[in-house]
Amino acid sequence: MPRDVENWPELHRFVTELEDIAPNAERALFYREENSHRGIARFSSLRKLKANMVNQAFFEEICELGNLEYLSIETVTAENLASLKKLHGLRVLQIDGLRRATDFHLLAELSGLTGLYVVNAKHLQSLDFLSNAHHLQRIGIEGSMWTKQKIDSLAPLRGLKALESLFMTSVQLTDKDLSYLAECPQLLELHCARFAPKANFERLRRLMPGLQCRWNDEYEI
Repeated sequence: MPRDVENWPELHRFVTELEDIAPNAERALFYREENSHRGIARFSSLRKLKANMVNQAFFEEICELGNLEYLSIETVTAENLASLKKLHGLRVLQIDGLRRATDFHLLAELSGLTGLYVVNAKHLQSLDFLSNAHHLQRIGIEGSMWTKQKIDSLAPLRGLKALESLFMTSVQLTDKDLSYLAECPQLLELHCARFAPKANFERLRRLMPGLQCRWNDEYEI
């Protein structure tokens, strides 16, 4: 299953001026330069948005786009994420480079989401905020090419009812027990770092013989 990554062939680059977004556009790529984002909230037709250099002011305007279904934001210095609750139609949320936010619970409380992806979040170590996210079908918690995301444990994911796909590349686990995932009844695939001993992946294979995971079958590189 995909990571909900979308490419829009009609959009060739991130624009920095609102004048470069068509008034009735449903999709946009926008890169903020200083205050160039001011007024983006008026583009009420937008259903899908990829935005870069998202400070708090830009974030607040994005959250006024009530028709958004798909939101991907990168290099995010916004600290307060509470306004996301305004986006009742949001189905996929991707956040890459979350530098200041320390409270992630709201992300899992967006009940309309089916896919949530958090990449390279500076203050994220615990997955506790996901413990009741029974609506999420796809979850990605990942580090960057240069920095591993240090995560305490997979225990908070146990029992998630809808989870089908879990993406955890470039992750370092403290608690290396993988068996918590066996309590996720719909889990089909695990794309992850080789973040636990071979015996732990073998145990996961015994518990979940149908799970697609590279390290269950080919641990040695």
